[in-house]
Amino acid sequence: MQDSDDNPSITLDNQPRNPESGSPSGLGTSAVQHRVTGSLLHLISKQHISSNFINTTIVNFHSIMFAKTSAISSVLLVLAAISSVNAHGAMVAVTGSNGVTGQGFGIVETTPRDGTRRQPFQTDTSIIRDREIASGDAGPCGRTLAGGVNDMAAQMEAASSAGLPAASEDGTVTMTIHQINGDGAGPYTCGVSADASGKSFADMKILTNVPGENSRSNAKATDFPLVAQMPAGTTCTGGPNGDACVVRCRNAARAGPFGGCTAVTNAVGGAGNSTAPAAASAPKAAGAKAKEALAEDLYKRALNVVKSFEKKRMLRSRIAGVKAGYWI
Repeated sequence: MQDSDDNPSITLDNQPRNPESGSPSGLGTSAVQHRVTGSLLHLISKQHISSNFINTTIVNFHSIMFAKTSAISSVLLVLAAISSVNAHGAMVAVTGSNGVTGQGFGIVETTPRDGTRRQPFQTDTSIIRDREIASGDAGPCGRTLAGGVNDMAAQMEAASSAGLPAASEDGTVTMTIHQINGDGAGPYTCGVSADASGKSFADMKILTNVPGENSRSNAKATDFPLVAQMPAGTTCTGGPNGDACVVRCRNAARAGPFGGCTAVTNAVGGAGNSTAPAAASAPKAAGAKAKEALAEDLYKRALNVVKSFEKKRMLRSRIAGVKAGYWI
């Protein structure tokens, strides 16, 4: 039997109703919005987030009566933000022309690749948002739920020490994207930072893309090749040895974008076969740490949605016999 927190009932039925507005007496618009949103955030912090929770919560909102308020709109947007996190695609391998195999920054080798749920399958996917990069909340290579912000310097150091996969002579880089579920689909775009600083990325030509339309598809727990070509004349000059580039690829998922960064080196002739283990700077994340990061991520997303939805809107009910403008 599920814990009661997995199927919460968010109601204000213990409050007397205002006959004029239909909302609980003594609670203004902002108070109602604050109370419901607070209840959601409390549940999010308990980390029992599932599709059943989302569906049950939406149904239970029918027991709340609101007047002309944006509270329901804000809360539904919060739920949309929560549910949209449940999707990803991760850069799990980079195959070098020198026989070296690397992987994306932040990848945790022990993460299983045969499922679709948030835990544990999505915890090492990089989320790379321009607004977070611009605000300083994340670096050019984004962040993961398991390890937090991807530290480019630390990742580069680890990758260089293990050995960098090399681009082909024509500048192509061959990667593997593991699509966990819907929003991990293509198409992907890629860019290269020749000095590995991440300050700017030159567009790369996509030769083989991950299938999908508008970053959506029905594929689950599936690996897809992603091949991108650096602009002609690109020379890698970054990293501790002055021979590394950073390649960044991501899709355009609204809940993401998802993808990853990786370090590669200039094309070289006939190096021996070897494999670079993980380029991840974070240690193998324990389940508790991943859950804590997930809860924090959902909390921030929920707050941002509610704060951005300031304009009041009239909600119109289509239920027969009820005045438009009331919610039942």
